[in-house]
Amino acid sequence: ASDDPARKEVLKKEVDSALEIFQAATRRLDESSPRFARVARPNPLSLSEIQALIDADSVLLEFSLTETKSFLWMISKAGLKTVELPPPGELTSLARQAYESLTARVREERFESPEKRTTRIAEADRQFTEASQTLSRLLLGEIAPDIKGKRLIVVSDGALS
Repeated sequence: ASDDPARKEVLKKEVDSALEIFQAATRRLDESSPRFARVARPNPLSLSEIQALIDADSVLLEFSLTETKSFLWMISKAGLKTVELPPPGELTSLARQAYESLTARVREERFESPEKRTTRIAEADRQFTEASQTLSRLLLGEIAPDIKGKRLIVVSDGALS
């Protein structure tokens, strides 16, 4: 049934029709509210346009985690540097570990004694230090000399947000 050419043609026409309706609605919305259109679908800036917005004491760091790869783009007045980072799964795991450890202090555990709470928080503090140092080294290690003393503008992605 899924190989039926007539059925495929009917489905293709339905998809094409829905796409035309969507595009027409988008055009009407853009015409009636150009300001909304600029916010909803901004035009990406070029490298030189981004550099013009950054002062000499600042660096823009943009992280991207795809399904299989992770990247860091560093933009400064001096130029662009691209770094391939460890796999997203590794970064996501470390980021979640750091987050869980950081928020351990505000988590309430049922029937937890004050001594157990103190022990749990001390362990979470140790885990946070370890996870955050590892994450920092993996994310920023290669560019550390380039960002020393700079104001960082960070655009994060995925679990890094």
